[in-house]
Amino acid sequence: MRLSAPILTKEFRARISNESHPITGMYKLGAKTAFEKGFNLIYSFPVPAWLPVIKLMFPKIGIDMKKVVTAQIECSALSAKAFSDEKNKYSVSISSSFNDDYNALWQSAVENFPLNNAIVRNSNWLNWKLGGHIVLEVRQENKLLGYAAVKKENGLVEDALAHTPDDLETVIKEAIIALSVLKITLPNNEIKMMQTHATTPIIEKLSFQEIDYKFGFWCYSPDNSISVEKLQLARWFMMPND
Repeated sequence: MRLSAPILTKEFRARISNESHPITGMYKLGAKTAFEKGFNLIYSFPVPAWLPVIKLMFPKIGIDMKKVVTAQIECSALSAKAFSDEKNKYSVSISSSFNDDYNALWQSAVENFPLNNAIVRNSNWLNWKLGGHIVLEVRQENKLLGYAAVKKENGLVEDALAHTPDDLETVIKEAIIALSVLKITLPNNEIKMMQTHATTPIIEKLSFQEIDYKFGFWCYSPDNSISVEKLQLARWFMMPND
């Protein structure tokens, strides 16, 4: 279960370390509801400034911080025209709906990537989460190789998936080439990527440059059914839209 950030008035922001603060009540209710519904993992992508608050709040409500994984994740950017002199080697088009090809892609990625910790990216989830994004699907002889979903407002790759790590690199580069071919304009002509275990080799190979922006992340198994070792950042396949 993913938690969203609370919205607080200024009077409560100043007393955030108080055990009776509304944010602790909201978290405890959310965790209780998740447990009752059978969820054994809670995660969130707060702005990094919230991470010290998490570390301060959790011990006050009985949560051992040794069982909580927290991280700040870098972001990198590349000119959307970096490969404008190249042509696509595969078929790339804009997708607005997601069919069984995407279900098959997800199953293949689980087996071949492999994926340890990841949100299930089936067609139902994609149809819900990727509306309003620029979704570039890459096909090889009509077989779906993968896709990359770009947020049109800021050029961030919000989601992407392929059969294997090598395929993901191909999909990202093909998507960037297609931005020029399809004459898609992004703010500042930049495409950005969250720098995770899965994307770092791609970011380095395609010469993305780190920018002054970070994503916050934390996760926790409230019933201790998942060990903290299995929750470490390197085991996650994650994207900003998760």
